[in-house]
Amino acid sequence: RNLLPKAGMVYPFRALLMKRIRYDVDVKEAIWQAIGETYPTPRAIDNVLSGLFEEATKLLQADAAGIFKNTPIRLIASLTNRPALQHWVKALSIYRLVSLFLILRAARLNWFDTPREPYMTEQHCRVARAIDDFRAADTMN
Repeated sequence: RNLLPKAGMVYPFRALLMKRIRYDVDVKEAIWQAIGETYPTPRAIDNVLSGLFEEATKLLQADAAGIFKNTPIRLIASLTNRPALQHWVKALSIYRLVSLFLILRAARLNWFDTPREPYMTEQHCRVARAIDDFRAADTMN
């Protein structure tokens, strides 16, 4: 959890990302696999996690038929088919992927409820800004 992007995020659980240590281990292993380094940097982790929301935003923007309208689980599950993410999201169960997505989104929303420095959104981590873009494209908000 210490390597997670922090600027613009307030995570719901103090010691863990996902509430259970086993879930955190699964997510960590998938992200480490994506980065391909023994000790990834916080910036590398931020880049991987922001990709989730960047790809989700692209899916929403391309969804002229409205198949994702009011079906967030379908949208998140569709991320497993995105070439930019396949190298690591396939290592997670759908349950873990949905949980990760929703917890990261909640961490961003928590920041808006209880803002902390830095206050300027331009200084927030990449995943925070990607979540903002996703929320702007998401009609479910």
